[in-house]
Amino acid sequence: MRADVEEHLSNLEKELMTSLTLKHESCVQQIEDELSELLRHKQQMDIPESDIQLMEKYVSHPYKFMVTKLFDVKKTKTDDIITDFNDTNN
Repeated sequence: MRADVEEHLSNLEKELMTSLTLKHESCVQQIEDELSELLRHKQQMDIPESDIQLMEKYVSHPYKFMVTKLFDVKKTKTDDIITDFNDTNN
């Protein structure tokens, strides 16, 4: 009887560990995917200085204002998320 209980508990422990391991790996993969996506967005938002100068020279003022505001908001949000993620992993 005792052996049966120990075997049953051992099987439950194995199942639980397998399930938790799979969930953990899934979560890690999801976080890595999201971080990769954020880094890709950050790279896309890194506008070379020459492009900024061309935009300042040739684009109308209202359009520059709108693009600049949108860019600032997205860049700040992306930087904050990346910083928070890196802080929690260090």
